[in-house]
Amino acid sequence: IFSRLLAHLAGRCVVSALHRLHLVRLFDYVYVMKEGRVVEEGTFAELREGNGEFARLWRNYQAEEVSQVS
Repeated sequence: IFSRLLAHLAGRCVVSALHRLHLVRLFDYVYVMKEGRVVEEGTFAELREGNGEFARLWRNYQAEEVSQVS
């Protein structure tokens, strides 16, 4: 759904609140919020490779995905 929506809205600004981390890859720029405040911002790759809140969330998300497959 998101891929088709973003393709339809190409060239426009889309603001979305996501809780499913795998969808973050579809967006050009990401703001990470914690307790109502922006704590990080950047591209998916920058945030994933960093050492901040998003990297911690991503590691936890990946671990959950692996444990569900096993």
